[in-house]
Amino acid sequence: MVWSYKIVALILIVQQIYAGTTKDRSVIHDSNMSEFLLFGIISIICVLFGGLMSGLTVGLLGIDELDLELKISSGTPEEKATAKKILAVINHHHLLLVTLLLANSMAMEALPLFLDEMFNTELSLFISVTFVLAFGEVIPQALCTGPNQMKIAGKMVPVVKFLMTIFFPISYPIAKLLDYILKHEQSSVKLNPKDLKTFISLHESFNKSNDIEKVGLEKFQISMMHGVIDLNKIKAKVLMKPYVDFCPLEINGPIDRKVLEKLALANYHSIPIYKGRKSNIVGVIKNQELFKMWEGDTIENNDFTIKDPIYVNTKSSLLYVLKILESQQASLGFVTNEINGKIKILGVITKENILDFCLCSTNLQERSEITDISRALAESLEQVKPQKKKNFSAMRENLL
Repeated sequence: MVWSYKIVALILIVQQIYAGTTKDRSVIHDSNMSEFLLFGIISIICVLFGGLMSGLTVGLLGIDELDLELKISSGTPEEKATAKKILAVINHHHLLLVTLLLANSMAMEALPLFLDEMFNTELSLFISVTFVLAFGEVIPQALCTGPNQMKIAGKMVPVVKFLMTIFFPISYPIAKLLDYILKHEQSSVKLNPKDLKTFISLHESFNKSNDIEKVGLEKFQISMMHGVIDLNKIKAKVLMKPYVDFCPLEINGPIDRKVLEKLALANYHSIPIYKGRKSNIVGVIKNQELFKMWEGDTIENNDFTIKDPIYVNTKSSLLYVLKILESQQASLGFVTNEINGKIKILGVITKENILDFCLCSTNLQERSEITDISRALAESLEQVKPQKKKNFSAMRENLL
């Protein structure tokens, strides 16, 4: 937008020069050579300095803080040092902005004054607009936002700090006022979950060769990462299995071969233990412990240890459930809901279910339907299981 105004001004100046509207036909003012050279050098310095300030304004303020933090974390020693220097400057966003704009404005406003001492008004304006547009904006901004943006910014940090010190009495009050009005704060959250998933998806590898080292991420890797991110969004009720589908054991009942065979066919890592009513859960026991204790005789209830049950709400996120199970070194938890002041067990959720969810390659909407599909499949398999004769000893060895 600034360039368009300057181009229009340039056209008007050219028209005025050729129209001959000026009274003074002298293009170059009468002055000795030393003054002419002095004003010329100062004008060149103003253009170059203004161009540097313009380029740094776009270059420094256009650097993403996330990119700098990535360089600090995983870059080369040189990249880490450069990123730290730049981050220390751009953290003071408004102070940096005001300083660079003040310096640029001083240079650009001073340029026509010195050109007026060398040329007539029309020619000085023509040269001013032309040089500022080319060497004060276009070229510097192209260089400072190009492939060497980070290197140039790192080299110019000492210059920027010096200017911030010089202009501090003027720029600091203005910067604080901008901070107060615009509420510019450093955000601790760089990307929300949705943006983070999109960012990861952009790194999908399209290399179809069999090379060991591939650029980007495989689709399966991206799917796993998406699943982990969604753990905080999906509720426990989506992934839980109905409690009626489990085979809990009565704490006072004997555990014989028939019971162990049923547990082996169910293929659960842990089994709920109840007392009296099935809804009265008193603990959980690992299948491995039962099979280790079985030597052909009945296992009595006082021969094994029971771990306390873990309860989670239906609205608990999968991430919360996984953290609870991991902290308690448990493999399953009971999903409950409060109805009329009474706690009711609705289902069971296992650590294995949550990890399988992370590996699922379907999208979020399809993941929410996993429970219904799993239940239908389980009901179909239940009709097939009794028809199969399996070696109990072999199953016991596999579980151990």
